[in-house]
Order: sequence, then C-alpha cells, then structure tokens
Amino acid sequence: MSDLNESIQAQLAAVRQGFVDQLPQRISTIKAAYDDWRQDGAVPESLGEFHRLIHSLTGAGATFGFMKLSEVARSLEVLLKSLQDDAAEVEGSIEQIDVLLKEIQNAVTVATSQNELPVEVDLPVARSQLENGSLIYFLEDDDLQRQNLASQLEYFGYRVEAFSNASALVQAVADKRPALILADIILPEGELAGIEAVQSIQKRHRKGNIPVIFISSRNDFDARLGAARAGGVAYFCKPVVIEPLVDAIDNLTSVDEVEPLRILIVDDEPTQAQHNALVLRQAEMTTEIVTDPMAVFDALDEFFPQLILMDMYMPGCSGTELAKVIRQRSEYVGVPIVFLSSETDRHAQLEAMRIGGDDFLTKPIKPSDLIDSVRIRAERYRTMRSFMSRDSLTGLLNHSHIVECLDHEVARAARYGSTVCYAMLDIDHFKDVNDAYGHAVGDSVIKSLSRLLQQRLRKTDIIGRYGGEEFAVIMLETPLSAAVRVMDELRERFAQIQHHSGDEVFSATLSCGIVVTPPVTDAGEIGELADKLLYQAKENGRNQVVSAE
Repeated sequence: MSDLNESIQAQLAAVRQGFVDQLPQRISTIKAAYDDWRQDGAVPESLGEFHRLIHSLTGAGATFGFMKLSEVARSLEVLLKSLQDDAAEVEGSIEQIDVLLKEIQNAVTVATSQNELPVEVDLPVARSQLENGSLIYFLEDDDLQRQNLASQLEYFGYRVEAFSNASALVQAVADKRPALILADIILPEGELAGIEAVQSIQKRHRKGNIPVIFISSRNDFDARLGAARAGGVAYFCKPVVIEPLVDAIDNLTSVDEVEPLRILIVDDEPTQAQHNALVLRQAEMTTEIVTDPMAVFDALDEFFPQLILMDMYMPGCSGTELAKVIRQRSEYVGVPIVFLSSETDRHAQLEAMRIGGDDFLTKPIKPSDLIDSVRIRAERYRTMRSFMSRDSLTGLLNHSHIVECLDHEVARAARYGSTVCYAMLDIDHFKDVNDAYGHAVGDSVIKSLSRLLQQRLRKTDIIGRYGGEEFAVIMLETPLSAAVRVMDELRERFAQIQHHSGDEVFSATLSCGIVVTPPVTDAGEIGELADKLLYQAKENGRNQVVSAE
C-alpha cells in the first residue's frame, strides 16, 4: 500500500470513529426534534427538520458501514416523507414512529459498543506518475551533433544523458530506465547498429518497451522498416528540426500533470463531507468543504470548482434551492452539480436535476463509483471550458481568460496580503520572421516559446497568449526579484533555440516587462504598467527584461 493510501485510510478511520462517537449526541438531537414536532402540533416546518435529521442518519450510517442503522433510519425517513405529503395520517403514525426510534436507538447501541467492522475502505489506486519522466538517453557518435541536439532538448526542460556508443547505452538502461531513447541508426559498429542496440534493450527490459525515436541520414525504406520493427514510434531525418522533435517527445513522455480536478463538497454533515473529500483526494482531486449552504458563494468565488457535490437536505436552504441560486449567476451556469443523497424517490431525483442538477448519486456509494462519476463529469466540464478559454495554436489561455485570471488573482492577493507578479513578453522583430520565412515558420516560433514557458515555469504559474506574438504570465506568491531572475533565464534559453526554415537556421529573442502587486493593486493598472515596461525593454534595445521596483 502506498504512503498516500495509508494516510487516507488512517484519516478515513478517524472520520468513521468520529461518526461513532457523535452518535449518542445525534440521537439526542433527533429526539429533541421529534419532541418539538409533537409539541408544535405536528406542523410541517417541525416535521421538515425531523425528516432532515433522519435522512442524514440514513446516508451517514450506510456510508460508514452501519447497514442495520441505515435500514431502520430509512424506514422512518420514508414514513416521515409520506406524512409531509399527507398530514392527515400523522396521528395514526405516532406509534410506528416510536417503534422505529427505539430500533434506531438499539442499532446505535450496537454500533457504539461493538464497532467491529473493518476500518479499511476499498479505495482505487491513485493515478501513478511516470518515473524519470524528463530523462532522455541519446545515442549519437558524432560529437558536434550530439552536443548540439542535447543542448537544444535541455532548453525545453528535458534531462539528456548522451552516449557515443551502443554498449554504453545498453548499460545505462540496465541501471536506470529513461522516459525515452533517442538513437541514431548509423554508428561506427555498423549501418544499423543503433537499431540493433535498441532491439537488445527492449528484449532485456521486463517492464514494457521504452519509447524510442530514431534519427538518421538514411531515408530509405529498409532503414525505416528496421526502425519500426525495433519499436521506433517516430523517425527523423538529419538535419533534425527541433520543433517537431520536441512535439514528438512531449507526446511520448507526457504524464497527466494537468491541474487536479477541483471539487466543492456542500454537505451540512461534517463527517459525511470529510469522508467523501478523503475518497476524492485519494484519486488526486482537490476538494473544498462547505457545511453551511449560505456560505457557498465565498467558496465558489475563491475555489473555482469544476464540480459541486451537494447533499439534498440541508438546514436553512435545501440542495435544490441552492442549485437554483447558483444557477442565477452566469459564471456558474455550466458548473456540474451532482446530488449525493439517500433519497431513493425517482420523482424527487428527477425534479432535483430539472431544477439545476446534472446527476444524482444514491448513498451508500462505493468509493470507486463516486470517483468515476465525479471525474467523468468534472473532466468533461474542464474540456468544454478549455475549448472556450484556450488559444488554438499554443493551448495557452486566450486573451480574455488571462485578463480574467489577473483580475481574480490580484483581488485574492489584496485579501490575503500576498504578492502577484505579472509579466508581458513579446518576440522581438517577429514581423521580420514572418516576412522572411513565412507565417508557418512564425507559428512554429510562437509554439516554441509557448512550450518553453510551460516547461520552465511552475505548475502554479498562469500562462496565456495575449495576442499575436505577445504572451502574459501570472506568477503567484513570487517576489519581484525571483520573477525577474526566472524570466531572464527563460529569455536566455529562448535565444539559444534554433529554428529552421528549409536549410536555413535562425534564432529569435524576446523582451519582457514585469510588475508586482503591491504596491500597484488594480488589475487594469498592472496590465498597463507591464505593457509600458515591455515597450521600454523594446526601446532599450530588445532582448532584455525590465521591471518596476
């Protein structure tokens, strides 16, 4: 069992024990609600609170494995629901209610005294990360080509270990598996020595084939066929153009490093909410819990969830009412709302979805089913949002969404007294690149910078294509000096990347302006100032970073 799984299991056990410890107090609250209902003359308002408490006990009991308790509570819940629809039946049902309450008390006594159910919850294995995900082994006997191509790949964030002969590569793979092998075909050992070395490696490796890309001065069918038979998934002829090679390496070595799905859990029952949050965290999702439905907007505005997992029955505001309120705000119209409840009345479930829900899950639910249901809808929503917010060429945020992110992050920094650095970058003399080499090559240069930004910056940094050859970067919790250092390093690396247009090789540079908040605390002013600093960098001779102290 992994350390993460062990930690989650321990926390789940603690939450379950907390539920057991709270059962006596929960029963006292239920009895008090029952007495209030009787004393009030069995009015619908008091019955609603009594029903809500029993409904909560039904779901929680099942979630934590106390099936007898859940079954009895469910019987009482169904009875109370029928009384809400037909108040005339109240007097004839009091005796049955008393019997069911006694059975609930007995089930609680058993649960608190014997508590012998296994602690471990059957959790699915979390998605694993690829070991040595950026490590490339490069086999090339020509010293100059080996050094040049290795340095180009390192500019894009890859770790390259280069070898001049096949035996050294074979030994290195035996010691440590790389993410990918990049191999020349022709070596001093023979015309197809690179292919033969890779075949030997793949036969010995027990954990599955290693992705391989072959490069060669040969472009004949026999060489390509041999490469394919050796497991080569891509083939590049020399001289190798760096942009498509990096595209191929990215596709073959990329691990799902996208931001974890953000799930907002709205449930007045803290133990239930904590249990579901832990299950989803085991699946590498980020969760936020709201136990007061009246406070949901603060969480929405701060957390930006990609799905809301919501209970049906809560005090002060039901789940269906809350869904209506959330849908009133245009920015949350499309966020999936999934109800999780012990409600089994199909009419009630469909009504909840008609009002604003997207799915209805019934308690108890297996952890794997909860994870799959949440992940499918949240990923679909994120994909749809991505189509609307991403630039088609680079995959970065488009102009309107990077500006929206700046507004949000500057406001959040003001609330919490933190810092935000905002950088504007522009490729120098880009019109000359388009005029000299054509727009297709210009697009390739833009993609190279976008890839460099994504690989060299942190996952927490927000990157967008502001327009044309201009980019914007939002760096959270970053001092200005650190932001300048990072951008200056990135500027130097971009200048070293070789771009190709036919047989011609050229390089490009960039200029950058950076501003920090505070002291400037208005997002519009920050954008204007960063743009002025970028213009200043251009006026000062380009290929430099200018910042506002």
